[in-house]
Amino acid sequence: MRILKTGLYYTILMILKNKTILKNIKQTGLILLTILFFLLSACSSPNNTRSIYLWKADLKLSEKDTTFFNNADITKLYIRFFDITKNAEKRIIPKGSLKYKGVNLKNYKIIPVIFIENSSLKNTDNKAVKELSENIIEKVKRFYDKKFPENIFTELQLDCDWTASTKESFFKLIDEIKSENKSLTVSSTIRLHQLKYPDKTGIPPADKGILMYYNMGSFKNPHEKNSILNNETGKNYLKNINNYPLELSLALPVFSWSVWFKQKEAKALIYGINSNNISNIKFLNFNKDNIYTVNKDTVFEQKYFRFGDVLKLESCEPKELKIAKKLCQPITNGEIIIFSYAPENSKIIKQNLLEEVYK
Repeated sequence: MRILKTGLYYTILMILKNKTILKNIKQTGLILLTILFFLLSACSSPNNTRSIYLWKADLKLSEKDTTFFNNADITKLYIRFFDITKNAEKRIIPKGSLKYKGVNLKNYKIIPVIFIENSSLKNTDNKAVKELSENIIEKVKRFYDKKFPENIFTELQLDCDWTASTKESFFKLIDEIKSENKSLTVSSTIRLHQLKYPDKTGIPPADKGILMYYNMGSFKNPHEKNSILNNETGKNYLKNINNYPLELSLALPVFSWSVWFKQKEAKALIYGINSNNISNIKFLNFNKDNIYTVNKDTVFEQKYFRFGDVLKLESCEPKELKIAKKLCQPITNGEIIIFSYAPENSKIIKQNLLEEVYK
């Protein structure tokens, strides 16, 4: 596309310099220039930075996975490094740590993501927040140097569904990290309710935000149409998208799961039963509207399903993702991040679907 655009540019330049050609063009009503103008316009739409989340704690990537990234022109990987929680002694501490084995990722920009439990920030003083900021940076740098020594740590993302009662601590954490790491870009996830009610939840003092346009309802509600992606719900939160005082990128969902109900009570999310394989699972009968019924007592993925249990399939259809992009149009000319990728769900993320999201 870049080559085509450059060629058209020089063609127009040549025409403008040649008086004979210009004379002939004038006689034909400038048809040629008009055609070239529209072709050039078609080629000049901005390219999105193509990024993807990797959220598994035990992550193993092979050349097959990097081929998948390369085919989709993905250049940035947002990788969940660890979580932040509060222990029994009420101290805020890092919990868990990414276990990574696999191919070298030196050709990608790697962004560590720290998931912060909102409850861990309640009733927290400035001293504890400062200590937390130091612990986060120390652990991220140590892990980054160990697992990705050929990459350069330039950006950190903090993922927290903060509320009015925790915003002061979360914003203080961002300030502490930025003040002690001047060259580091710090981004913050932005949930839909935080976008809609900035006066209540505040604006994080981050360098940029990522609007998480998914998880729009309660999966526990049996009447919820689709808790992953529901544009009827989503559009009600977007009135401030043009005026939000923080640069925003867009995160869109491309994943699938099933919600397991027993006597209309939600028991669990079943990641192993998804849009890619549900039609081949013998102990499920299709009912209607993505509802499946268990036809016999069965143990699957260490879970005991009883006859009559119900599974509701939830996924992200291409037409709904197109609508989502249209609704979020003010922020779709920059970076678009897919949530999320793991080797076992790569079959769910079709190449043509990625093109629909990214293009």
